[in-house]
Formats: sequence, structure tokens, C-alpha cells
Amino acid sequence: MDLSNYKIKKTKITNERQMWIGKFLDRINAERRHPYKPITPARMGMILSPMNLSQIKAFYGECNDARHFSKYFWWKVK
Repeated sequence: MDLSNYKIKKTKITNERQMWIGKFLDRINAERRHPYKPITPARMGMILSPMNLSQIKAFYGECNDARHFSKYFWWKVK
């Protein structure tokens, strides 16, 4: 099986929830270092799945106001 022509298709952002998940991904993945792999959009979607859109917006504001975005994010999620 030849996988040299295989390419991953990027998905387009189709709704506002995906846009907010992308904002979380950008901030969290920017602070992750070597032993940790970047978080995928699907994983972030599962982490934020119990929240509705207004809760996600408020949570982003809380994380943004905190001293360390990712530390606050993981503390609050756990």
C-alpha cells in the first residue's frame, strides 16, 4: 500500500463553536512543549462537549484573564 500520495484534508470552520474551539487550540498548543503532543480539534471538542456556546465564551474569557492560560484551563477542566 503506497501512502506517499495520502494527504490530510483540512476541515473548514463552519460554525461559531468550531471557531471558539480553534481559539482554545491555538492558545493551548502554543504553550505545550516536547513531551506533549499538540491537542487535536476532535479532542478539544470532546473536552468542551459538556459546555454550550455561551459557557465556552465565558470560559475563554476566564482563561484569558488568568495569569497562565493553559494552567487555568486544565485546572478548571479537571
